[in-house]
Amino acid sequence: MTLNIKNIFTIGFLWIALSLNAQQELGLNFSRQVWQSSYTNPAFVVSGSKGHFAFPSFYAGAYSTLNRFRIANNSINTSSFFSNAADFSVLSTALHSDVLDFGFRKNKVYYSFKSSLKSDYYMGIPKDLLGVVAFGNGRYIGKEIQIGPDFDFSAYVQTSIGAAYEVNKKLTLGVKLNVYNGIFNVSTPLNTASIYTDADIYQLRLKTDYQLNASAFDLDGLGESVLNFIRSGNGTGNSLFPNVFKFNKNSGLGVDLGATYRINDKVQLSASAINLGSIKWKNEVTSVKSNGIYEFNGVNIDKVFRGDSLNLTGIEDTLLGSFRFKTTGLDSYRTTLPGNIYVGGTYQYSDKVQFGAVVNFMTYHGNFLPAAALSASLNLGQTWSLGATYAVRKNDFTNFGINTMLRLGVLQGYANFDNILGVFSPTQFGNSNVRAGVNLIFGKTPKAQKKEIVLPKV
Repeated sequence: MTLNIKNIFTIGFLWIALSLNAQQELGLNFSRQVWQSSYTNPAFVVSGSKGHFAFPSFYAGAYSTLNRFRIANNSINTSSFFSNAADFSVLSTALHSDVLDFGFRKNKVYYSFKSSLKSDYYMGIPKDLLGVVAFGNGRYIGKEIQIGPDFDFSAYVQTSIGAAYEVNKKLTLGVKLNVYNGIFNVSTPLNTASIYTDADIYQLRLKTDYQLNASAFDLDGLGESVLNFIRSGNGTGNSLFPNVFKFNKNSGLGVDLGATYRINDKVQLSASAINLGSIKWKNEVTSVKSNGIYEFNGVNIDKVFRGDSLNLTGIEDTLLGSFRFKTTGLDSYRTTLPGNIYVGGTYQYSDKVQFGAVVNFMTYHGNFLPAAALSASLNLGQTWSLGATYAVRKNDFTNFGINTMLRLGVLQGYANFDNILGVFSPTQFGNSNVRAGVNLIFGKTPKAQKKEIVLPKV
């Protein structure tokens, strides 16, 4: 079986160009008047709420450890892109749609139910792979370099049942049990591939121990499948939404854990671990592996390197054109989900002003991706709020976010931007996201206390 790894590499750049946002939601952690803040901690409950119903909403995001770069006319500035790249760059994106979300309070427990359609994409790229594609193998003569990308692309339905228990006035504990039903997946449990350029005859030797697993996904048409997914929802050209309540052999379990602790009337601490789980893939499983040594005469970069630009369309004619794969006969395999850990706190400076801080760690494919944020918000009870955040991520210090909420009776609208700069220029400011939606929040909002009128004595 022949599979072009060029497709895998191309997918990464396509996804960067189309959806450079932020999978690590930080501003949402501070939006406590909005039910969706519980997505970052299952112990968060809207104060005074007796129940909620969330209308269907959509979220798109990504995480990138690549420094900022510019895409123009299907090309990238090669020198700046390569010099800014880390030894191993991580690209991680997510497309989520919350189809059904509701909850209610009974005594000290707030129960919730949610069903979401999700797709998660991860790619790890060795820096030398970028170098070979951009400059050819000339600078690597007599050296053995690693070029194997790590890869995981999946779509699945997540159904969650949660409970937040108010132990006392200070402590609240939250838990969500998640059931996963996988739609499709393609991933690399093995990703070792090295290249050596002979110093005498300039011949290339490619050494591989590389494996691709897939469930309900066409490995032969990997690149075209992803393009169809972007255009219409999945690799077959049909909408993913009919699959929300269609169960198959791909299944898994997970859990969200969270807690809040109020030290006093002004200070509250919180911690959570989100999306701890995995999926076992059994439906239409195919697995191919490349294990051996292959020789090439050289790398043709004429169609790739033009002036000082890297042309994406030329990647197809490079060395990355062919790993030689053989079917393994695998019946099933398991993948883990991108997990998030949040640790933070808020300080109620006054009745209307609140400050906060949070540290986040995303774990995916053995990578530990840190981020941190500071927040300041103006709150007029549960009627209106406006907040601002500043976040620091790995290799990125330009993350300025805003979030807002407006409630009129039971109707609540909200919007969250982790990096407002990324909305206007997603390729220049890679870490940004937008989440917006409408909820129905049941329960009385706190009313302003009436001032006692004292009449003068006569």
